[in-house]
Formats: sequence, structure tokens, C-alpha cells
Amino acid sequence: MPDLSKLEALIARLAGIDFSQSSEQDTREIAVNTIIGELGWDTLDRDEVAREYSVRGGRVDYCLRSQARSLVLIEVKRAGSDLAEHQEQLLRYAFDEGASLAALTDGLVWWLYLPMEKVSWEQRRFARVNFGEQQSADAAATLYRFLNRSGVVSGEVQEEAKREFESQERERRVRAALQDAWERVLGDPDSLLREELADAVRDISGHRPDWETIAGFLQGMLGNAGTRGETSIVRTMRSEAAMQPQQSDWRSDITASGEAAPRLRAPLPIELDPPNAKDFLRMLLRTKRARIVELHRDGRTEERPWDATKMTASSSVLGNLRSRPHYRAGAWQRHGIVSLRVSVEEAS
Repeated sequence: MPDLSKLEALIARLAGIDFSQSSEQDTREIAVNTIIGELGWDTLDRDEVAREYSVRGGRVDYCLRSQARSLVLIEVKRAGSDLAEHQEQLLRYAFDEGASLAALTDGLVWWLYLPMEKVSWEQRRFARVNFGEQQSADAAATLYRFLNRSGVVSGEVQEEAKREFESQERERRVRAALQDAWERVLGDPDSLLREELADAVRDISGHRPDWETIAGFLQGMLGNAGTRGETSIVRTMRSEAAMQPQQSDWRSDITASGEAAPRLRAPLPIELDPPNAKDFLRMLLRTKRARIVELHRDGRTEERPWDATKMTASSSVLGNLRSRPHYRAGAWQRHGIVSLRVSVEEAS
């Protein structure tokens, strides 16, 4: 990267200026002209830096051009303006003009966009710079990275901006899916995550928590990073409960408000020998064999061997058992199973 010391010094100086009483014209002359000049654009060449540039339906403050191609549109607003109110118009202009980049600024804050992306106006923004909040070196590096003349003219900047946009878009989609995925995991009666958490609580306290308690705790933790109205995990659980009101293994508690709060179906009861899951796993890893005894509703029992050669120190004993097709929620009831007794077999 070239020496950006002059650009850094300029940004540091601008950050100390109070633009709150300045007009848009002052902002353009003092801040924007000097910035784009330091980024390599010839502000005296009107074919390269066109001001009050006419576009279909209006005008834009700057159009940065090369060989009669419109490359970057820049719209300038007064300091302290809500830039979000102006992004749609700018991006419509840029889209119609075929400009591959756009910038919205009040002199101190710069929002950079890829106008051609097929997402919402807000999501087309791929970078933000704030002279008042960032280190001048960081602000200079970002502006040079995405607005320097040689890179824009060659197309390298557009490719870099596209990579940045795609990276942010992937992260945005992942974050958007995390909440739904989290709810799906906790709303799945066969979820090993829920089972492992409940087992760990039981091992520590001697009491197994119900799913409503687990959901409330986890949603409280998620709430530290922001919530979406009503407890969404609990809402998912209640919706699932409401869909199956006839099943005998669904229960309801009465909340403080008097509302019936359905719990998710109870998991298959499993009695371990030895009873502590950690002790059981420790012994199981030594012998690699156990015996499963199924207790059926009609009073009969059925034994099954357990080849535990694939179990590891990080495995969940109860999660492994309850993930088996016969012992998953709904399946064990259909097979008439009421509980399991599982004991580690002695090594031969």
C-alpha cells in the first residue's frame, strides 16, 4: 500500500472541524474535494471529477469518471444528516447510470455501496467510515482501499469491494439463520444438545430441568445480545406443544399470569448403572460393552447388547441412547417402551 500519511493527516484535521453549521457546499469544498483529491482524482479536470452531474431524474454532487465511463457517484449531505434517508435515491441514480460504486457522505461519515447488487438498498452498503470515531489510519486505509483512482479505473477496487460484500453477505445470512437454527435445535425433541445440557444440570444438581426452564435460561443469554420481542425459543416450544395436544406425555404448567405454558414431551426415562453419567462413561470406555434392558408397557422386558467401541470421552451417553431410532421421541411410545435400564458389562 502506498504512503497514506497525507490522507491520514487530512482525515485527522477534518475530524477536528465542526461541520454542524456548514452548508452542503462548504462540506463539498472543505471535506469531499480534498479527500477525493488525496485519493488520486484530479478535481480540476471536469471530465474526471464532474460536479452537479446530471442523471436521469435529477443531479448528483459528484461523478468520478474515466474515458467517458461513470465509475463512482458521490452524494454529499449536511453534517449530521440521516444518510439512510438519501441512500435509495443515490442508488437509483447509480443503477441507472451504470456506476459500479457509490458513496454517501456528510464529510465526516462515508457510506460506500455496490449499486448493482440485487439486495435491499441498505444491504448494498459494504463499508462505513467515520472520521470522528475511527483512527485516522483505519479511515484512510478503508477509503483508499475502495475509492483510489487507479484501482477504480482498473477495476481492481470493484473486485475487492465485491469480495468484501460477499463476505459480509455470507455473515449476514449466517447470523440471520442462527436464531432459526437455534430454535429448531431446541424445538427438536430428539436434540442431543438439549439432552446433553439437561444431563449436565442433573449431574451437577441432582435434578433434571424441564424444557421450559432450559429455554428461558438460554433465551436470557441470547437476550444479552438483543432479543426479538417475545421469547422466541419458548414460543417455538409452545407452538410445537399446541400442535400435539392429545399426546399423554405433554404436560402444562400454570405461569404467574395464569397462562398454561406447555412443556415439550418428556424424553425416554433411562436408568444408568452406575447412575452418574460421567462414571458410567468412564467405565464404558474401559469395557466397551453394556446391556440395555427395555421395560415395556405390557410388563415384559427385552435385552439388547450395546457395542460401545465407537464411544469416546466426549460422547454423551444419554444422547447416544436417545438418538437411536427405537428410542427417539414418538418411536419409543409406539413400541410400547416405558423406560430403559442400562448397565456396563464387566470386562471379560
